[in-house]
Amino acid sequence: IGLLTKGKDIINITNYLDYDVVTIGNHEFDYKIEQLKSLSNMIDARYICANFLYRKNRTTIFDPYKIVQVGDISIGFIGVITPQTLTKSYLHTLVDEDGNLIYDFLTENEGRDLYSTIQGYIDELRDKHNVTYVIILSHMGYGGDALPQYTSPALLANIRRVDAIIDGH
Repeated sequence: IGLLTKGKDIINITNYLDYDVVTIGNHEFDYKIEQLKSLSNMIDARYICANFLYRKNRTTIFDPYKIVQVGDISIGFIGVITPQTLTKSYLHTLVDEDGNLIYDFLTENEGRDLYSTIQGYIDELRDKHNVTYVIILSHMGYGGDALPQYTSPALLANIRRVDAIIDGH
């Protein structure tokens, strides 16, 4: 469905299901960044991703997290994409005309940059926003061809104060 409509029908399904928050995966890059930006304007939910950044200034493309209030309960959701997006998507969508990477997925230091960044957002949600729960929305995977340091179990082993990881890879 996504392939035939360059992701538009996936957005329609997501809107129909009335999600509050979603994260991105490597297939969001199949149709170039311009299409990802277009789709992000069509979706009713909010895209979040803590480790999809502009390489030059290290700012996130999407908000790293979103807080959802459900009655008296506040839930902080943090989005995480596989750092292997660099090898699992079309590289030409991630580089400029000179072949230089425009984006970063926190691939440095064998995962430690990723873990510390995510931990920083967890701490911010817990300490600054006093959320009841912290949930990671992950598109990292649990094994297969993923590098061991870029899986949801590895992330979970290297962070603390998180209540759940939901992985859709």
